[in-house]
Amino acid sequence: MNLMKTDWDYVEQLIENALNERIRTYDSYKYMVIDDHHLLVKVYEDNQLIFTIKFQLNGEKLEVIEVSWMPKKNKITNGVKVSFYIPKELHEKMKEIAQKYNIAISDIYRLAVRNFIEMMQDEDKKD
Repeated sequence: MNLMKTDWDYVEQLIENALNERIRTYDSYKYMVIDDHHLLVKVYEDNQLIFTIKFQLNGEKLEVIEVSWMPKKNKITNGVKVSFYIPKELHEKMKEIAQKYNIAISDIYRLAVRNFIEMMQDEDKKD
């Protein structure tokens, strides 16, 4: 099957089947066909983006390739882009976590930084 040539109603049925298998509740979704075998789906609840999911067509079913789950309101859009080196073994562990949970690696790094800051703030409160 080729997503670019498939009837839109059928593509939407594939998306809804995949979402209903994995998500208990959601209000709506928007999607874009990337190429013959890939879709990008944005899932909303209460008019808020809750997930962006990249799917790959496998036969007659969509498989999750990657999930970005951090809502837009938590994404940094007016922040500072940071570029730094980390030990390769640490990056490989972060990459494994991202692949295991189908989360964008950039979200893993954001969560790691946020969790570290929260941990340090908790330590300061103890003193």
